[in-house]
Amino acid sequence: MDLDLLDLNPRIIAAIKKAKLKSVKEVLHFSGPDLKRLTNLSSPEVWHLLRTASLHLRGSSILTALQLHQQKERFPAQHQRLSLGCPVLDALLRGGLPLDGITELAGRSSAG
Repeated sequence: MDLDLLDLNPRIIAAIKKAKLKSVKEVLHFSGPDLKRLTNLSSPEVWHLLRTASLHLRGSSILTALQLHQQKERFPAQHQRLSLGCPVLDALLRGGLPLDGITELAGRSSAG
């Protein structure tokens, strides 16, 4: 279980397991207030948990603009549309928002 790899207080780990959360990704699916309710942890403990979990998944590597540009060339399909995280909206927009221009969804023209 990847939760055991996190550098957290054993009490926080126990609260996560008691809430039946099994992975770091599963922890990150919940908002801070939801985690606070599920685990009965304090706000600072939940904030520390979310920060530690996100750093664990992200890793410690820093990417330069050149490295990001090179990744775009290696994986062009991943860099054409931005998913909204909602399958219904993504389907409506044929995969998400296009990244090669300005997209306005609502509001007055040129409002952003």
